[in-house]
Amino acid sequence: MGGEEQRTSVLRHFLQTVPAKSTMLIEPIDSKVLHLNNEYWVSYYIGPQIYDKRFVFVPDTICEENLVFIQELEKEGVLHS
Repeated sequence: MGGEEQRTSVLRHFLQTVPAKSTMLIEPIDSKVLHLNNEYWVSYYIGPQIYDKRFVFVPDTICEENLVFIQELEKEGVLHS
């Protein structure tokens, strides 16, 4: 805001097991940070192999007009492409 650099906290969470086609609340997103890039890294194992997936939501894309119904979750959300 006002040309001033803003940074948010780096949060780390570990979940032992997340069942397939399920959801778990990790950390609610404060609406005060939606004007920033919001970046999420997900690391997971398939067998002994670890994989990483990075999701970046650019400013103001996490918003009500971008909500879609996600059939697999039976919920509305903002999909990352």
